[in-house]
Amino acid sequence: MSLPTLLTQHIVRRPQRIALLQHIAEQGSITRAAKSAGLSYKAAWDAIDELNNLAQSPLVERSVGGKGGGGAKLSAEGERVLRLYQRLQACLLYTSDAADE
Repeated sequence: MSLPTLLTQHIVRRPQRIALLQHIAEQGSITRAAKSAGLSYKAAWDAIDELNNLAQSPLVERSVGGKGGGGAKLSAEGERVLRLYQRLQACLLYTSDAADE
């Protein structure tokens, strides 16, 4: 269940990218996710393109607007990346708490 090395390094250096993925998962919109993450729409779009290019397959799937409106959602790979990161954070928190005892 590992991630590509370049993607892993990028996420470690820029954890706000994971926050953006989380917001997309919750809100189904790049516009709303960008606003929640404190990013401009352009910065969010660039971050998504960068993550999609670093991953083995796209992490975010976009649908074009129109009568029903557009949107964005995490792909299966995007959900996997988000889960792995959340597990890592939980392990780090557990390790940190255990060290404090």
